[in-house]
Amino acid sequence: MREKGFTLVEILMVIVIIGIAVTFLVLSIGDGRRDQEAHAEIRRIATVLTLASEEALLQGREIGVLFDTEGYRFYTFVFTEEGGYWQPYTEDRLLRERTFPEGFYLSLEVEGQFLSLDPDPKFIVPQVKLWSSGCLTPFILRFESERGDAVWEIWGYDNGAIEFVDVAEFS
Repeated sequence: MREKGFTLVEILMVIVIIGIAVTFLVLSIGDGRRDQEAHAEIRRIATVLTLASEEALLQGREIGVLFDTEGYRFYTFVFTEEGGYWQPYTEDRLLRERTFPEGFYLSLEVEGQFLSLDPDPKFIVPQVKLWSSGCLTPFILRFESERGDAVWEIWGYDNGAIEFVDVAEFS
């Protein structure tokens, strides 16, 4: 005849199952927080690019953005008798060099063509230009998480508008 109650094996199995469930819960919460921080940082990048575009318009100068795998830098065009050159933008701390959030694959499409994010350091030409007329070089900067579960884009339109797009919302 069987006695009432649970065996030690049954109790241990329940504890193991609860432990596994808690582990998955903690891991999913951790990823969510990291995704929220990345989402906020990528939105911030779109805001800084908008600010730079407005700065170009208000100051009447050409500003360029050079993207690489680590981050982005702003440049201003200096006119000379021979034409001109791009030099680092140092007049406004808001337009300082910045880094991208970690854990993302990046791609840059400019005027319909994908560009390398490994620019030649001897030949500095920003991929995206923010013109003093208020226009800019059309671009799409895409951030895809290494896990493949989050995709965000920053779109720049030739009329000067810059938009943050959460691609997952449209899937």
